[in-house]
Amino acid sequence: ITLDTATIFYNTSNDTKILSPTYNITNNSGRPVNVRVNSFTQNDSTDISDIDELKFVIKRTGKTPKMTKLINKGKLSNSKANSLTLANADGNLTKNDTAVSGSNKAIFAYKGNISKKLNLQKRPSFTMNLLFTPVSW
Repeated sequence: ITLDTATIFYNTSNDTKILSPTYNITNNSGRPVNVRVNSFTQNDSTDISDIDELKFVIKRTGKTPKMTKLINKGKLSNSKANSLTLANADGNLTKNDTAVSGSNKAIFAYKGNISKKLNLQKRPSFTMNLLFTPVSW
């Protein structure tokens, strides 16, 4: 698996939306893998009560985005729902299916909002662990 390991999300002082860059995940293995958020923890004591909602949004090439809620109304959510399955390096989701180019790749980002515009800068720190589970054929 190849993925970006240092990620950020942010908002600006004149907006309540939480945004992030777009990041990449590629499955380079011989088996498809299920991808899910395994844990999302806060590393410091910065007040996060102003974060109304924060979601991890992941999308496989050509498919509908899947979302996992990380923060809800200022509290960590820790949802562990499966987000999606990435095909193997050859583009196969099952042993005998037709390979689809790009189906072993996904993009992800963070989306959400804060409850009000903030005048002060806050920099909470989080750690998110993704779990990649090989799919049996």
